[in-house]
Amino acid sequence: QKRLDAALRGALSKKNSRILLTKTITEASKKEIGRVSKRELWLIGVVLYWAEGSKEKEYHPGNGVKFTNSDPLMIKLFLKWLKKICHIDLQELVFEIYLHDNNKHRIAEVREYWKKTTGVSNSSTFRLYFKKDKVSTKRRNVGESYYGILCVRVRRSSTLLRKIAGWTNGIYCGIV
Repeated sequence: QKRLDAALRGALSKKNSRILLTKTITEASKKEIGRVSKRELWLIGVVLYWAEGSKEKEYHPGNGVKFTNSDPLMIKLFLKWLKKICHIDLQELVFEIYLHDNNKHRIAEVREYWKKTTGVSNSSTFRLYFKKDKVSTKRRNVGESYYGILCVRVRRSSTLLRKIAGWTNGIYCGIV
């Protein structure tokens, strides 16, 4: 019992040290960024969309801007980019929540979460889609911290999508 208690104390001490080290590193790294300029925001948003946004395909032209993610900070950054760089108002956006079937009982909570994240006042603005669950899952994004994924769609935005494609191409050509 004494060895077990000592091992548990050692593990707890290591865990606390790791948490403190992580916090210290995170705070120092955050300070390295400083204030983000409008140009930097533009580039960040372009690269973010390049990674997480929908692209126009030859076989399906005329797509619009669609950005899908589950990270609330990434969603907030994308919305800020749309507003400050692309001059898109909230009224021009459609929000779609994709949620696993076994979370139907949490619809109000999930809508409230995305409403607060996006700054949209009307929770009925969010269209809800359910993904059928398999009986057994290896997913780790389950439980009370799971809020599905949010798709932000810009109405009538095929021209903007093509512009973003040009920006991403410009970034790539500018560094190669």
